Amino acid sequence: MYTEYNICEKAIEMACHKFEQLHPVQTQPQWLKYCLALNVEKQSEQNWNVRFLLFPKPIPKENQVLEWQKDGVPLLVEINPQTNQKSVVLCDGAPPLPVVLFEAEVNPQKETLVVKKDTEPNMLKKEHYRMRILYGRCETEK
Repeated sequence: MYTEYNICEKAIEMACHKFEQLHPVQTQPQWLKYCLALNVEKQSEQNWNVRFLLFPKPIPKENQVLEWQKDGVPLLVEINPQTNQKSVVLCDGAPPLPVVLFEAEVNPQKETLVVKKDTEPNMLKKEHYRMRILYGRCETEK
């Protein structure tokens, strides 16, 4: 008997298989696997929405720079042009929304999949996206 978790895993597996059919691993940019994030949501009793996401890097404004710390975490710093004094920017507005690279609606029980969005990965520039750890989350409730 299938559990909700097994069905979610099957939806992810089907979406990954379709993405690799459209974009074979050998043709994907090497950086892509380090920047992708996975989002899975249950749409209805049998349908799951699977998205492959990329998160844009923040773009510093005028007089702002990213300073990399020893632990590898960047700090957004604003420099006063008159005094050259640095201040850490704690909040500079909402973070940029993730970019949906690939999206599919999947029905694992019927083994159907509809591609809702597909972007050619080789058209993207790695310097525009943050590195992420690939993760998945099965949301079983709305």
